[in-house]
Amino acid sequence: MSNGPEQDSPEAALDKRHLTAGSFPRRPATVTSAVLAAMLRGKQLTGLDAVTGASTTRLSDVVYRLDRQYDWTIQRRDMAAGTCDGRIAWVTCYWLGEATIAAAFDRGAAAWIESVAQARADQRQEVGKCRLIAARRNQIRLADPRQESLFEARYGN
Repeated sequence: MSNGPEQDSPEAALDKRHLTAGSFPRRPATVTSAVLAAMLRGKQLTGLDAVTGASTTRLSDVVYRLDRQYDWTIQRRDMAAGTCDGRIAWVTCYWLGEATIAAAFDRGAAAWIESVAQARADQRQEVGKCRLIAARRNQIRLADPRQESLFEARYGN
C-alpha cells in the first residue's frame, strides 16, 4: 500500500482526503476503464475479482494508475482469506467512497460507464480471433528445452 495513507496518520481522516472524482480514461475498452467502471458501480474489488471480471492479474497496477494518472481516490484495506490449500493469505480490497462516486455521477459517470460496457462487449466479440493469434504467436516462439519440464522434475506433475 505504498500510495495509500497510513491508517494512523492524519491524512487518513476522511475530512482531509481528496474526495472529488478524478478524470475518466479516454479509451473505454481497456482494463483500466473496466476496473473504474466496476468501482463506480459500487463494487469492492480484489485481485481475484479482477482476474474473473477484467481478465487481468495486475489490479494493484491499475489502481496505482487510476490514483496517479487519473487522480481517483481509491480506498483500500487488507483482508485475511482462507485458501484451498489450508493457508491464510492476505489480499487487498479496493473501492471508491460514496462521496467520490456521487461526484463522479455528477460529472457524467453514468454515460461513461455505459460506453465502457458497450466497448468491452464489442471487444469480447473478438475473443476467438485473439485466441487464434495468440496460439500462432506461441507456436512461433522458441522455447528453451531446459525449461519445458521445470515443474515436472521438481513437483512430479
